[in-house]
Amino acid sequence: MTDMKDDMLNAIGEVESEISETFSVKDLMSADWALGKIRHHEMNMSARAALAKEQIKRINEWVERENRSDQNFVDYMATVLEPFAKAQLQDEKKKRSVSLPNGKVGFRKAGGGLNVIDEAAAIAWAKENCKEAIKIKESILKKPLTTLMKEKGELADGCEPVPERDNFYVDVS
Repeated sequence: MTDMKDDMLNAIGEVESEISETFSVKDLMSADWALGKIRHHEMNMSARAALAKEQIKRINEWVERENRSDQNFVDYMATVLEPFAKAQLQDEKKKRSVSLPNGKVGFRKAGGGLNVIDEAAAIAWAKENCKEAIKIKESILKKPLTTLMKEKGELADGCEPVPERDNFYVDVS
């Protein structure tokens, strides 16, 4: 762990000393040199990201593999505990769980809602029978308003023009 920390500190120091030297782009050659440095550092970052992604994938596969048998055991124990809990609670009117030193087993209410299986049919029915169940969402399409502004100079209420601008970019492909 110390080696990794030292490597990171050295890398930070190298970058700081590289940047702290006064450098300015004076001609095509120095601009191209700067782009080459950017490409080099971007490639380093991409390589690290690819390595990390591969390691994370391997670790996640390992965790999944190792957890599979544990999860199977947990699932099996739950199926064994359910009839026990039913038997323990069969004569209870309000009690819905059994508390033990290592945890609880019991039952919780679930479901009881609504599952929409055909949205079009449900919407058609709701339009006739339950109008408050219909949700209408309005939104603005900016493209037609932008075209109107550019072609006719007409600005829609609640809008403001955004001036065109040049965005600086660096492409080291």
